[in-house]
Amino acid sequence: MNQMLYRRLIQLSILKNIRIINWKKDSTILDIGCGDGSMTSKLFKELIPNCKTMTGCDINEDMIRFANEHYASERVNFTTLNIEGELPDQLRERFHHATSFYALNWYRRQE
Repeated sequence: MNQMLYRRLIQLSILKNIRIINWKKDSTILDIGCGDGSMTSKLFKELIPNCKTMTGCDINEDMIRFANEHYASERVNFTTLNIEGELPDQLRERFHHATSFYALNWYRRQE
């Protein structure tokens, strides 16, 4: 899929649903399948500004390295994670919300 189209579809999805989600003030958010981190950063800064922290995760170590180099900040961070496995203890019960855009369909175990 063309990157511009992909980003636009994510933005439209977010804008459509952002008002119906009860975002907690000072919430912590996990973005599953964050890729290069650009949409995670944009989502955090522009669409959910009252969020306290956002963690983007992806299975691709190169993408996470790029995300950390270009988009990480005091309140946005990125980590390598295979969401099909067990969630590491340091990430358990840490987030109020989780987001994922066009990533979960890639996972083999869909139960």
